[in-house]
Formats: sequence, C-alpha cells, structure tokens
Amino acid sequence: MAGSTSGQSFCPVITLEKITLEYPLSSDVPAGLIVTVGSRLVEDESNTSVGSLLQNPDLNKYLKVRIIQCTDPEKTQAIMAPPSALFMDGERIYGQYDILGLLVEEPGIGIVDHSLNDILGSQSRGTYEILKAAGNPTSINNLHTGGGEFQLPSGQEYIGFYHIDPELGPMVGRVHSHARHDRLTIIQTRSGDRRKIIIPFTFQFEVPDTPNPQHLAYFAFCYYDFESLGFDLDLPEDLIKVSGIVEKRVVIDDFKLRGNSDSVVQDYRSIARLDHIEVTPPPGPPGATEMSVPAGINKLNLQLNNSPGLTGWANSTYFSDLNITRDAFGNARFFFSLDFRKLLLENSIFGKHFINAPSAVFDDIALRTRIFSLKVVRRRVVPLLGNNELGSTAIVSKPFSLGEPEKIIISDSETSSTGTGGNSINRQTEIGSIKEINTLKDPIFKHIRHFVGSDTDATEETYGHFQYGVELEIEDGTIDYFIHLYKRLAYSKTMLQEYVNIINIPHVDNRGEEDFDWIERAYGALRMGAPAAAITGRTIRTVLLSDPGFEWETGADIIDVLGTYLDIISIWYNNYVQADPGPGRGGSLGHLPAEHIEWVWDTLRDDLTWMIHPSNINLKKDALVFMKLINNLLQKMENAIRTVSPSLALSISEKSFSPTSPVASGGLSSKKFFKVRTYFSELFDSEEPSLVGCDYLSTETGQTSNSGGLRTISLSHFINRLKLEMSKYYRSHGVNTSLIFLDGVTLGLNTHIATLPVHFAPSLVRLGGSTLSLIKQGVDLWDRENNDLMALRIVNYKRTGQFPNTRFLNTDMSFSLEQQEAFYYLTNIAHTYGITAAAVLDVDRVPGSSGTSSFDEELGDLINRLAADEETETATAVLDTIYPPNLNQVLMNIISNFTISQNTAPRFDLPLQERISNRTEIIKRREKINLDRLNLNTIGNIFSDRITTRDNRELVATMPLQLKSVVAGAVGSENVINDWSGLSKETLASYKIINSFVFNYLQLQAVQMLTGYQTTETVDGVLIKKPIWVSLDLTTLSTQPGRDVLCRLKRFEDQDMPSLPEGVGLELPPYDKYFVISVPEGDVPDYLADIEEGAEYLSAIEERNA
Repeated sequence: MAGSTSGQSFCPVITLEKITLEYPLSSDVPAGLIVTVGSRLVEDESNTSVGSLLQNPDLNKYLKVRIIQCTDPEKTQAIMAPPSALFMDGERIYGQYDILGLLVEEPGIGIVDHSLNDILGSQSRGTYEILKAAGNPTSINNLHTGGGEFQLPSGQEYIGFYHIDPELGPMVGRVHSHARHDRLTIIQTRSGDRRKIIIPFTFQFEVPDTPNPQHLAYFAFCYYDFESLGFDLDLPEDLIKVSGIVEKRVVIDDFKLRGNSDSVVQDYRSIARLDHIEVTPPPGPPGATEMSVPAGINKLNLQLNNSPGLTGWANSTYFSDLNITRDAFGNARFFFSLDFRKLLLENSIFGKHFINAPSAVFDDIALRTRIFSLKVVRRRVVPLLGNNELGSTAIVSKPFSLGEPEKIIISDSETSSTGTGGNSINRQTEIGSIKEINTLKDPIFKHIRHFVGSDTDATEETYGHFQYGVELEIEDGTIDYFIHLYKRLAYSKTMLQEYVNIINIPHVDNRGEEDFDWIERAYGALRMGAPAAAITGRTIRTVLLSDPGFEWETGADIIDVLGTYLDIISIWYNNYVQADPGPGRGGSLGHLPAEHIEWVWDTLRDDLTWMIHPSNINLKKDALVFMKLINNLLQKMENAIRTVSPSLALSISEKSFSPTSPVASGGLSSKKFFKVRTYFSELFDSEEPSLVGCDYLSTETGQTSNSGGLRTISLSHFINRLKLEMSKYYRSHGVNTSLIFLDGVTLGLNTHIATLPVHFAPSLVRLGGSTLSLIKQGVDLWDRENNDLMALRIVNYKRTGQFPNTRFLNTDMSFSLEQQEAFYYLTNIAHTYGITAAAVLDVDRVPGSSGTSSFDEELGDLINRLAADEETETATAVLDTIYPPNLNQVLMNIISNFTISQNTAPRFDLPLQERISNRTEIIKRREKINLDRLNLNTIGNIFSDRITTRDNRELVATMPLQLKSVVAGAVGSENVINDWSGLSKETLASYKIINSFVFNYLQLQAVQMLTGYQTTETVDGVLIKKPIWVSLDLTTLSTQPGRDVLCRLKRFEDQDMPSLPEGVGLELPPYDKYFVISVPEGDVPDYLADIEEGAEYLSAIEERNA
C-alpha cells in the first residue's frame, strides 16, 4: 500500500458548512435519503509558502477534494480513532482506516473525489477554462467582474460561480444564489497583505433503501494525489499522497439527529412529510377502541341530532367530586370542577382532531363554544353498602322512591360564546344559586372550570339523604372552528395563486433594488387585471411582505398565507411525529426525541419561509410546491368534513369563495348541541341538625346568610380573622421564634403572620339556641364559666341527642342559673349510664350527708375506687369536659371513657364496669395529648428520636400556630401569652382550664387552598378527581390578585403532636368547610408592614359581641 504524509500546513482546509437531508424528488427513485453536503475550501496565503492556489496551476492539478460518507457506526469509530502506531522491520504499518486518501468504497463507505483542476481549470490570458461533462474544455470570457448584480459584502471580491452536479460533474453558472447546493462561489478576501480564498462547493450522496438511517457521518479533507495524477514525477514514496486536516461530522447516530444545534445539519425531509400528514384524529393507546367521530351533522344552523336520552356517567372523568358543606343556617353549599377541554374533545364532532393540537387551538375553540344550559338537580336517595368499580366496599345510593321526581335547584346558560373564564354562568333564585369563578392561576388548568353553588331549599327538608347531579347542554364550537380553518386556507390559496401569477409575469426581477413611488398603484392595477407592468422584487417585497427584511412577525398577504398553513398543519403535526416510524420514504419522526421534534418544526417553518421568499432563486418552482401542499391539505380537510356531513362539505367548498372573500364564518356556521349529565356520589344528610356546629371563619357572633354559592369572605376579613386568632397566643404578629438544640442546630418555628401556615380554632360554637364566642379569649386567658357550660351542653347533646329549649329559672336556689343548667346536663349524662339522678342539689345540702342523692349512692365504692386509681396515674391528659368542683371527682372517669373513639370505645349499652375496663386505651389517649411532647426541656419530646423519626423541619412545617406557642413558651419566648411549661399536669387536667384548652388548642382546622390537580403525560392530562390542596399562608394568598381562591378546612390530627381523634370530646361539625377568599384586583396591599397589637382588635370585637 502506498504511503502518505500529513500535509496539514501545506494543504488547504475543508470545512463542512451545511448538510441537508431530503427525500428524492422523483417518485421513480427508490425509497431512500438524499444528502447534500455543502463544504468550503479555504486557503490562507499567509500560511503557505507555495502561494495562491489560483496562481499555481501546476500544483493545483494534483490537489483533490474528498468527501467520505459512512453509514456504519463501527467504521465511523475506526476512522475517528487515532492512527495505530505499528512498525514492522522499521517501517510503520497503517490500519485500514488510518489513511483516508487511500480509502476505497466498500459497504457502508461512499466516496466522492474531485480534482481542483477540474473545478478551476487553468488560467490563460484572463480566461478560465472549465471542464464540463465529457471533459471538453469550454472557455468562459470575462469571468472576473465586480459590482452590479454580483456585488458582494464589503471586503469581498466576486470571482465566479460553480456547481458540482452529482452526475455531470463541475459546471459553471451565471447567476448568484443563496439557494441550497446550487452554485459554487469563489470568494477572495483581503486583510492588509493577507489574502484568503474561499471556494464553497456541494456534493450529493444517496442513502439507499431507507429515509431514516441508523447512522450517518461525513469526513472532508484535501490531499495531493501524486500517485495517480503525478505519475511523471519522481517523488519519494512518502509523498505519493499528502493529506490535510480532516473535518468530521456525525449527522445521525442511533436514529437520532446530531449536529443540529449549530444549524450545520438541516433536515428538509420535514417538507416532504407534510404530504403524508393525515387530517384524522390520533390513534388511541394500545388496546383502546377506535376514536370514532360522533354522530354526523344533518343540517346547518339548527339544533341537530339531539336525542331525548342523555349521555351519563356514574363516575365521570369530566367532573370532580362534589365538595359539599353545610352553613350555619342549614343550607347546602358546594363546588365542583369541570374538565371542559376533555369534555369537548371527546364528545364534540371534530374534538378528537385537536387532542394533540397546540394550546392556542383549543383556546380558539373554547371561544366558539358555550354552555347552552347548566342544571343542578337533586334527588332523595337511600345510602347502601355496596362495591365500587374496583370491587372495594363503598357507599352506593339508590332512589328513595321511584315516584319522587328529581328537583331542579338552579338552571343557567352562557348568553354568548365567551369561553373559559368568561364567568357568564351566574344566577341566583330563592332556592339555589350557581356561579362560575376564576380560581386557578397555572395556565395548564385554564380550561378547568369551577362552579360554586348553593341549595337554600335543603334546610326545609327534614328527612333523608340527598344526591346532587349536573346536566350540561353544550353548543359544539369545533364545527364552527373547523369550517373557519377550511375557509382561511381556501382564501390563503387565492392569495398564493395571485403571488405565483405576479412572479411569473415577464420582466419581474426578483433581485431589483429600485424603489418606485407607484408601487401601490401598479400593484393595484395588476390585481384589477390591468396590463402587465415591470414590477421589481422590491415591489413584491413591499406589497406582499410589507417589510423588505422579511421579519417573521411582520408581513401582509403572503406571510398570512404561510401563517395560516402552519397554524392548520400544526394541529395534526404532533399526531404524525408521535406515530411509529413508517417504512420507506415518508416515514414518521416517531423515533426522534421531543426536543428534536420541536427543532424539526422550527426548521420546517424556516424552510417554508424561504420557499416563498422573493430572494429565492427557485421561487417560481418552490411556490408551486407550496401550492401543492395547500391543495393537498384542503382536499384532506374537505374529506374530513364530508365524513360528517356531505351537505356541509358542499356548502363550504372552496369554489364558493372569491379571492377577496372575508375570512368570516358566521354565515355558514353549523351548530350541534350535545348533553351530558352526572350524579355525584357525595350525599347531603338533611337530618343533621343545622344549629349544631363550629364556625371557624366568623369574627363576630352575628352572621348574615351568604348571598349564594360557597361562603365568600374578603381578603381583609380573612387577614383580620388571622390576626384575632394569633392575638390569643402571641403578643406580636411579626416575630419569629427559633429553637436551639443541644447539638447547636437552630430551627425557626415560623411564627410570623406572613409565612406561617394558617390554622384556626373555633371562633363560634353553636348548639341549639346557645352560642359561645371564642374569639376574645386571648385577653383574660379564658372565659372558663361559659366554656365549661358549653362543654357540658355538648357532652349532653352527644349522649342524649337533645338540647333544652328552655332556660333554668329556679330563683329559690342559691346556685346561679349557669350552675343549675350544668347540674341538669350532668344528671342527663349520668342517666345515660343507667344511674338514677336525684333532683337538683339544694344549696343547704352537704355532700355525704343524709341528703346525698341516689346519684352518689349508686356510684358508691366503684366511683371512689376509680377516683383513687386516677390519683395514682400520671395526670398528663386533657380531658374532654369538666364539672363543678363537687362533681369532678365523681364523673372524671366516666367522661374519660367517653373520649375513646367510636372504633375502640366500649358500647354504651354495656354495664358500666365493662365500659370503664378499657383503661389501656384511656391511658394511651392521655399520653397522646401530653404537653411534655412539645417541651424541649423534657425527656421524650417529639423533637427527639425517642418519640418519632420524622425530621424536625417536617414537624415544624405542619405544626399549627397554636401548638407552636406551646413550644415557644417552653423555651422562654416573651412573645407567647400563655406559657404552659410551668403548669403542673394535675392543674392542666383539672376543671379550671381543661375545656378552654380543648376548645383553643385541640379542635384545630388547617386552612388549605386549591392549587390545581394531578396531571399525567397520557391522554387523560388533568386528573380532575385528584385535586391538590396545599397549606395556605398570607404570602401565597397575596400572589392571587383578582381571583376567588377556593379553600377548605382540614381537620388537624397528627400521629405525634397533641390532638384528639375525629368526633370525640367537644368536637362539633365545622360550618362552611369549603369557602372562597376573594382577592381584589391589582397589587395586594402590604398588610404585613403595619401590624397592630392584637389587643386593639380584641377590644373592638368585644364591643361588637357585647
């Protein structure tokens, strides 16, 4: 094998400037890929002692340019690896791929060689001799020229144009061009005494059999071939071939496009793919049924195909669950969400076409769609134990009576097609209301519609459970939108046809630079059919593009044509590129990563832009190619319309439009209505007393009934409510407390009003006609007398299900009315345990004397024994309720037993001894609410791994502000009002403070806001039944201007922190579990900069509640 010498400083440099991929233009060519490699030969005269290539024809005739194509990844790796360094008998042995100048074609390797002499010929008296196809010399005079139409950028000098045809070899051209692989331009540049010569040229390769090769790489370099061209030279063997620097580029590897980030590799296959895009819905997932089009359209401008039956879903994926609550007046208030996008795409005529379309497409569809009718209905049902769709046990419902009709609570409609966020659903009647609100900020949920409503008639019902349902009638906007697209494209075709007619007029010079003041007039005359006039390219650019610079964002008629085509083709483009790769020419892009698909779309847009650019030398040909694409798309859209309605396809045929027809769709718009309905599984119990519950949101005793929907409070009201809550525990709202642990780690408690997660204790407790306000109880510590009395009422209500209708008015006794009422409740409680209670104790009777009631006698030794046991236990628990001093000893254990939850408590119809025997559970519960858990100075606190393995930051992040005050007090914070760390356990468990502590520390509700829904990458998109609720703080709330923030109360119960199980103790159902905070438009005021002391607010509240 002949040797080779590296001539990197001696040979010109070859650079790969552009590599384009495209399908064969002729359908007769077998399926494959055409690759055009654009290169530049660069010679810097300062780097060679030989001189200019153009000045050394004797040397030029030995210089060759070589481009190597490799489709074998292993051979590419071998070529790119460093040369081997093997020697035999003192002579270096080269590997097969070490010397690329000696490489020959083989499977996976293609080679194109051209002699520079073939390209440049030889210079003779100012004339270049150009070799054509058969090697016949042809003289071209005056090849050197300057100025005029050949003017190049400043500092460059025009010399000539050449093109290397893949079949005919080097050829000469006479017209300058920016087009792809079309001409060769020799450029000479000067910088001082240095001169650089640049020769761009192109070669074409074919990758047979497949348009999507697994691997593709190119190598380009120059070399002096003295072996074949210099046979008459007597040169050393090492100089038989002298090679220059090798330019390397991997284009495709493992079916993935490479090198596109710097625009060297450009994939023009995308334009050819456009002919293969189908105007059909995307295929469903594997195993899914075909996504068929709904029932066809029979007529235009009528309500069509409306069968009396409704499409219904027992567990609809379009609707969220019904979030229902009771207010203080017994009314049912609720909200639900609707995935409007999914509902429309899956049930409208053309909806499935737009599943993978850009978001802006559905935005337009939503503007053309309206809710023609929305009804909220109610029916009485019987809850039964059954199974859900997954086979799990669940509560199911059946109608209470087949003869009892469902009742329409409210009905409304959008008056116009305002689309998502229009808030046009808003109606209130005497028995109900419905309103759409704007609640979510994230754009991904902009087509999730939220409706709040109320059923004020529910308070009139006295028995049974009620189930609510929704019935929707939708005016299909996809029909109008699809017709609108078709008409836009048909009108764009007429614009493109006019453009083609202009550029084909004789004497139209698309490179002209003259500017005429009669452009508009001449163009106008041409459009009216006047005699043809000489129109320059500047005329075309000015009139049709409006901007000579051809900016993408600007332009008039022809730019609108391109924009319309891209807008429409984008609807089905994703369907095509996400499909599996197809065989042969026109295969899909399914194997490409998502980031490259986006790049291909950008490239496609740029390529189409260039096709109709006035500077395109192939404008006449490319404009016709673009016209063919539009015709093809029009035909496919018409076929899609015809499958739905032949009469509609005939009515909107492009032949019915004139070139100047407006792109309006009102005249031929078609309307179809479809109905859907669902019943929510959540039930409303009408038998639950309306005057029993806790209000967590009010700031005063009197509350007016909300006008409609969920209870709505203003931002200022909510801030005031939080300030009042904090004032019961902290002296200042803007102070943060830090915890310092033994290991030196510091942890912030986050007690600042701006950032702490909001938790509320009850502000008002309602039981029958009695109301207890807990708002003001941060001033004088606790209003013990009223707290104790309400606690007794609650315990009596839970034991008997009754509360008195009259007050105690026995004025002959020395006991106060509150004490008499307390004794009355205690008697009722004892009666539930089978204990006979005597009359109300007389003031003169001394406990233990002959006047002792049978109540004490029946308990006898049992109660005394239990009391004695209690004294030996660690009194770390907070009991549910407390009694006047003389009865606390008697009933403490009975009520302790009552605190056991329903799942673990002994049944109350069992004997007393058996009910109280479950003392292990009692002790466990008491230890759970031991305040020592929150004291860093005690052994076994929750911040120690002895109690929990949870991270301290996690504990603090979820801890309510009320319990944080206990922690802060234990570490000596002066900002805490009530320090519990110095209080004995016995005192805490005594009657003096126990009820007040339960109300204000253990019956807490976290305030959470709806921020969105879980999402998935599948076709389901938004999972409407999986809402995301997060803890609310004022800082987050301030980022929601102009929105109605949906909130809920979430009962606080923690495995490690002091808390009570649901339903035990003094807990009553919360009113307005779901509510709305209305945040005003514009910037939210800085409500944190000027926080006043809580006492001022408490004083004002006390005056209102007096």
